[in-house]
Parts: sequence; C-alpha cells; structure tokens
Amino acid sequence: MRTPLSLLFVLLAFALTPAVSETVLAADAKNHVGENTTVCGKVASERTATSSRGEPTFINLDAAYQNQVFTILVWGDDRKSVGEYATDGVSCLRDWADKGLSRRA
Repeated sequence: MRTPLSLLFVLLAFALTPAVSETVLAADAKNHVGENTTVCGKVASERTATSSRGEPTFINLDAAYQNQVFTILVWGDDRKSVGEYATDGVSCLRDWADKGLSRRA
C-alpha cells in the first residue's frame, strides 16, 4: 500500500502549498486543456527515442504505452533543464497547457 500513500502525500503537499496553477491527476488533464495546470500521475513507462531527430523522451503516466493516460514529452535539448524525475513513483508536470498536441481522450 505504499503507492496510494505516496500519491496521497504528494497531493496533500500540493494542497498545502500556495500554487500558481491547479494540480490535477493525469486522468483529469483532458478536462483542463488550455489551462495552466500541474499534472501528476504514476510513472508507468519511459522511453527515449535515441535514433529519432531531437531524441525525445516519452514519460507515460498511469499506464504504459499504448494505454497511457497522459504522456510527458521531453526533447533531448531540454532534458538537462527538466532534471531528475521519479521513475518508480509519482511525477508531476508543472504549468502544463496543451497547445493542441495530440493526446488520448
């Protein structure tokens, strides 16, 4: 029962700190398209396409690819500025605003 407790801790931490943007779970992100929000979810899988132009890294939340709920895309040039992220727990993307990128509904 460590994962639900970790998720509760993260959500509680966000609730108690002053936030610039609303925090939503990955499954609810589709209801906040165009808004600046922080999206959180459990990292289910991660893949870096090293042979693709720009070396994108895909971080799938709540379910692995092809059933992912939300995917965080980090381009190779941006990887250093993103820093470390949890690969076996909850990860969040701050100030997300969908700019019309494709996503699962």
